[in-house]
Amino acid sequence: MELRDATREDLDRLLELFRATIQRHGPAHYPHHAVDAWSYSLRKDKLEALMAHGRLIVASDGDILGFGAYCEGHLELLYVDPDHTRRGIGQRIYDVLEATARAEGVDHITLDASKISKAFFARHGYRGLGDAERPTCGVKILCTRMEKRLA
Repeated sequence: MELRDATREDLDRLLELFRATIQRHGPAHYPHHAVDAWSYSLRKDKLEALMAHGRLIVASDGDILGFGAYCEGHLELLYVDPDHTRRGIGQRIYDVLEATARAEGVDHITLDASKISKAFFARHGYRGLGDAERPTCGVKILCTRMEKRLA
């Protein structure tokens, strides 16, 4: 498996993977209408902006297995294909994104963790700062604002 920066040619697959992941894991944590809205909330223009102003990376073994994004002290995205979870893919993507933040010299990283990902980030040293609601396509998705000190 290789980790590399995303290209424009990857964007359709990233959107597909985003939808599949949320539709597979979301129903255990969120109402059906929230899962539907959330799974279609990511757009190509957001991914293009992350490529231009932050870091958008993919894990690939010929097909894209996961992706993550970081921009200006904030971990924006971290998703793994639902058929390839629990294999260290998310960990490897996360490690690259944290290294990017450290190289930029930021003293902390923030993120909004869904109910699905909160435990993953807690295991990596993030602490909860409080509940937050992210408006997504007219639906509020409950998440936890989290922070990790790097210094």
